Amino acid sequence: MKNSYVMKEYSEAVYPIQLSDEDRHYITKAATIHPNKPWEKRFFLDELKSGVRIQTTSYVGTIELSNCRIIIQPKFSDAFKGVMKMLAFTEGLPFSMSTESSAGHEKNDLFILFATQFMRQAEKILLQLKKEYVTYTDDLTNVRGRIQMLDTVRTYFGLPKGVVCEFDELTHNIEENQIISAILHKIEKHPMFRRDPQLKRLLIQFESICVPYQGKVYPDFVYSRLNQHYKPIHIVGKFLFEGLFVDDFLGKSHTFATVLVNMNELFERFVVQVLKKFLPKSYGVLHGKRLTDAILLNDQSYRHIIPDIVVQHQVTKETTIIDTKYKGYDQKRIATQDIFQLTFYAQYFQKTPPYRSTIIYPVFEGFTERAVKIDTNKHNVPGEITVQNILIEQLLEWIESKAYKRVEHQALMMVGND
Repeated sequence: MKNSYVMKEYSEAVYPIQLSDEDRHYITKAATIHPNKPWEKRFFLDELKSGVRIQTTSYVGTIELSNCRIIIQPKFSDAFKGVMKMLAFTEGLPFSMSTESSAGHEKNDLFILFATQFMRQAEKILLQLKKEYVTYTDDLTNVRGRIQMLDTVRTYFGLPKGVVCEFDELTHNIEENQIISAILHKIEKHPMFRRDPQLKRLLIQFESICVPYQGKVYPDFVYSRLNQHYKPIHIVGKFLFEGLFVDDFLGKSHTFATVLVNMNELFERFVVQVLKKFLPKSYGVLHGKRLTDAILLNDQSYRHIIPDIVVQHQVTKETTIIDTKYKGYDQKRIATQDIFQLTFYAQYFQKTPPYRSTIIYPVFEGFTERAVKIDTNKHNVPGEITVQNILIEQLLEWIESKAYKRVEHQALMMVGND
């Protein structure tokens, strides 16, 4: 059985781990976010004489190596159930999806949680598989659909052997099912699931109806009443497809499988959904809107800016600029670049001083909720930045227990109306 080393996000530790060449190759691949930005990493790992030093960032999950497993937990939760609940709320999925697994080992392994939930959703999909008409072109001995005369002449000129036809066929071999089959094949590579009877049965069933998806980019599905029931499995599947790094080196007996979730991105989407769902209808919430006219050169766009969240009251037109920061700002000062960024955003949206904006960051167990105000350029062009923390687990508990009035109050506090 592999040793497991448990860490928290934004921490550093040294462990007595000896890396193989395959480990080094895999670590480089799993840690890299963008190949052309080698300085940006999901985590940092350095080899020392005494073992390896690991520095974690905002990514949480499980890093699987040949002889050990490194588990990076979020600060706000000792297990990954909190992450699954955030995901469920953010993506509009039922909370039951995040609480179906209860086994102790599953709570501490994000890959197992995702894989187990994915297989459970696949079982449900098999009961209501979607079909579509797909157009095929094939050589046939009997006419079916539309005859392709030019192709028929080119293929069978002077030979009465067949005819090229274009025809529509109702089939399960569509992208909604193909992506499920592809992810099941990814899960199968992990040693823990290679002999799993449920997975084997699911693979056989999906292979009988469709081919695995071959694309490198996750499909952008559009949902309607005909395929809405696929949304939960596609959401979980996207995390496995994009966040799962699997290598099976030359068919050797061990496989590396890592699942990492960026808590920066998840926290931002979580705050957006709290505001969208619990602010009064008189508020409009824009998320990630790209602005091209904020920075100009000769009246032409020079740089684009993308504020995290812009909240505007539809009647008063009062605008609040919110930036989410997944940082422990209870214990350190606000970064200078964050102050400059928020002040600029506020000046773009608000026509007269004082320019106001808000930083929202998570508070963890042992800290209390609070909000402080920072004055910027007070004597010239005055501004104010409210720095406010929120307790993620408390909000999730209120949402799950349907204590919506408390969540509405919290949402109003985020936009400065409590």
